[in-house]
Amino acid sequence: FEGTISKINTLSYVYLGANIFVVILIFIIFSLIFSKANKAIIISRRRQSKYGTIILRVNHKGQIISFNHSYQVMFKESAKIRNLDIFTPVSGNMIMDDIKDEGNMIVSYETDEKEIRYIEFMTFAYRFGYYLIGSDVTDAYHKQEELVKLTEENRITGLPNDNSFIKQFSEIKNESFGKALTFCALFIKEYDQVEKTLGSEAVQSLVKQAVKNIQSVASNSRLFHMKANTFLLVLSTNSHESNLNIIRNIEAVFKKALTIKNNALYVHIKCGVVEVSPKEDIHVTDLGTKLDIALEKAKDSLNRDIVIYDYNLETLVRHKLEMEQDIKKAIENDEFVMYYQPQYSLEENKIEGFESLIRWNNPKYINISPQEYIELAEKNGDIVEIGSIIIKNVFKTAKLFEPYRIHLSINVSPAQLLQAGFVGDLLEEFEKNELKPGSIAIEITETFLMENYSLMIEKLNILKNKGFSIHLDDFGTGYSSLLYLKELPINVIKTDKEFIKNLVSDKSSRVIVQEIVRMAKNLKLKTISEGVETVEQARYLKEFGSDYIQGYLVSKAVKFEDAMEMVKNGVSIPGLRKGDK
Repeated sequence: FEGTISKINTLSYVYLGANIFVVILIFIIFSLIFSKANKAIIISRRRQSKYGTIILRVNHKGQIISFNHSYQVMFKESAKIRNLDIFTPVSGNMIMDDIKDEGNMIVSYETDEKEIRYIEFMTFAYRFGYYLIGSDVTDAYHKQEELVKLTEENRITGLPNDNSFIKQFSEIKNESFGKALTFCALFIKEYDQVEKTLGSEAVQSLVKQAVKNIQSVASNSRLFHMKANTFLLVLSTNSHESNLNIIRNIEAVFKKALTIKNNALYVHIKCGVVEVSPKEDIHVTDLGTKLDIALEKAKDSLNRDIVIYDYNLETLVRHKLEMEQDIKKAIENDEFVMYYQPQYSLEENKIEGFESLIRWNNPKYINISPQEYIELAEKNGDIVEIGSIIIKNVFKTAKLFEPYRIHLSINVSPAQLLQAGFVGDLLEEFEKNELKPGSIAIEITETFLMENYSLMIEKLNILKNKGFSIHLDDFGTGYSSLLYLKELPINVIKTDKEFIKNLVSDKSSRVIVQEIVRMAKNLKLKTISEGVETVEQARYLKEFGSDYIQGYLVSKAVKFEDAMEMVKNGVSIPGLRKGDK
């Protein structure tokens, strides 16, 4: 029996091995045929629609050789159709070209009810043709189209946005080949003010009316809504002069008042223009840079609303870039110094304070207005470091002036006051120098208060409660001035020099200044009148009851040593004392 059992076991092993070999062989054959199909079927099961998974087998000519039950259910009588021409690829290619690529493709077809639906097929080749495994993705396709629409259109105006412009840029150049092509960036100057004073609905109405204004003149041109307050107009005619005339006409349309929430508003636009010659090839990035340069120049200009980019403008930009680098070096090399302009008491006939003003001690920038490099520092973020230099310098100087009961004021920018920790730094420096309450005044401007109004009030209240005085600069030139006087924790208002400039010759200016001074007194606030250059101006201000004057009549801004000399020796202004004529 032992030998027989051994033989039986041997035969069993041979039989078992043969079966395993056959199974492996079958598995290999099917794997070779359906290796790609397995993966496709698994994926398709995850996204089956109400129609189920469609499986088609087509030959190399694009004829349907066989199909599954889901295909028959989906197409009913149309299932007898054995040609793939019933499908239209959304790619725009021939359907066999997409199939031969052996990837995913989406096709559309029309149902018996005349409805357009979409199928996503996975395609792969086998020896006799191709397998197509797909599912209905109509709902997902429409959702995707909506998402694309959201990313390529402005939500408020429905105009194509900056993403659309980049996509269409090559098409725009091709369509305009041989013509004068002009790009115009249009900026709505009052956008922020309208939004903050009248609300989001009003600013949306403003934008829509702006679009109507532009399209009323340039209806046949492409218009893109690039940012909330900025549009891009593409003009293509036979000459740049014709394009420029269209832009001028758009500017003229905006001269008329717009009605927003029953308010008549005059809205100004600033235009940055780049002209491209018929043979010129320009990259979208270079175009964007040039448009930014031209538009920025238009924004900065007081008398030009339309600025055309040219190489002189590029030189100016290079100058700014060079200045930007030099500002960083100046911070490292301690080139910024403080000058002090006196604030003269008309009642006491003496200096009682100084405004601290920064100057750049560098021969290269000796004749450059401080406003130019301060504004540049605010844009690139260097104002924070410069502000730190000012604070340390001024607070030390304030301690030296304390025995003479002289206060110093410093100008604070939005970037500084909104910076986390800035108020803490001010308080720390104040305590470090053991300053008395009233030794330091913080000067803020109306226009900058439009930003984060409630947060500003909170921060200013903290400073006032800790012994700082708060001066409101350029009073009367911004928005909602009376509201500021009611809510802000201010001690002093400074009348803008524009009102003082024509004080002697213009009755309206005198009325305005007199009313500002009277209102301030009723609110128990002090007043400082800036830009005083003549005795006649000072006399009017004294008559009106203004507390302090500041300007060249007293002195320009001077170094610390000269400022201290003025305090010790006094300053006499002939014609202001009682009995002077």
